Amino acid sequence: MRMATPPAWGWRGWRRAALAGLFLLVGAAHAADPATDAPVVTGPSGPPPAGGAGSLDVGVGWEQLSSPVVRLSPDSTLVRIEGLTRLSGAFARVAAGVMRDWPLGDELRVAISGRIDWKFSPRAHDLRFGFANLDAMVRWPVAGWTIGAGPAWQSVHVAGQRFREVGSLHLDATRVEPGGSYLAVVWEAGRTRHRGDYTDLDSRVMSLSVHRKLKSPGFGLDGLDLDVGARRETNAHGYTDLANRSAYLRVSADRRWAQVTWSLGAMLQRALFDGALLESMAARRDRYLMLDAAAEVSLGPGRTARLEVVSARNAANLAMFENRYRQVMATVALAW
Repeated sequence: MRMATPPAWGWRGWRRAALAGLFLLVGAAHAADPATDAPVVTGPSGPPPAGGAGSLDVGVGWEQLSSPVVRLSPDSTLVRIEGLTRLSGAFARVAAGVMRDWPLGDELRVAISGRIDWKFSPRAHDLRFGFANLDAMVRWPVAGWTIGAGPAWQSVHVAGQRFREVGSLHLDATRVEPGGSYLAVVWEAGRTRHRGDYTDLDSRVMSLSVHRKLKSPGFGLDGLDLDVGARRETNAHGYTDLANRSAYLRVSADRRWAQVTWSLGAMLQRALFDGALLESMAARRDRYLMLDAAAEVSLGPGRTARLEVVSARNAANLAMFENRYRQVMATVALAW
């Protein structure tokens, strides 16, 4: 079969999964930096000890798709999956992640992290979607930056069935600034493999993205996030209608008011495909726009409750890839 696409999951969950391990390790690397007001203690020093972190999210919500298309990663294009018919309904979601890192000498550190994110729907079975991630990274400081490199693996399930597996190499460079702002550059290259009728979608993927977080940027805001990236996907079997170039821009801002953190975000992506499925058809072109809003309140140390609304639309020159997506979700998150 030559078509495929998963639901447009909110950017926040994807972004947390992709970058959580990176910034946990950066924090560990800076844990040994003395605070400016701390007394100076003489004696032998060494690298931060081995550490770890974990998280658990439990949520419920409702979502609706206007066509059987899905989004498998934050920067990928939509894939159409024929046979999906139950595209609206309530769901429950459970996500859990763990990370453990160890020092290797004075500066080198190694970390292993994993995450499972699963969505269940009692009636709309075609909305069931989940993924499992596992990666191993080595990190070291260079001239004020933290450099990381390592392999990653992901398994994606759609409508309760294993759909895609991804193996990749991940490289990143991160600089953390006083006050919590940061700049991260991420490069990734990998291969996707599919099951059953969707093996035609097997591909090679390369992406480059830049993530900028500003704390207290002014204008009455507490935080501002800027994300920009480009992606190139070539089909493993040479099908030009499944090969594409895409780029995206994402902006989000948050402000704390009345003990609640309010946030708004917008993402725009453009994608151009190399060729057409048939000579009588035009090559596919997509314009994807996503808007989201959220309110988050602290329930205590390491505990938050969050309500978020997502609305997205994919406008395409081919009608089969036109799609509207809506989601409302409430989540309780634990971190330790």
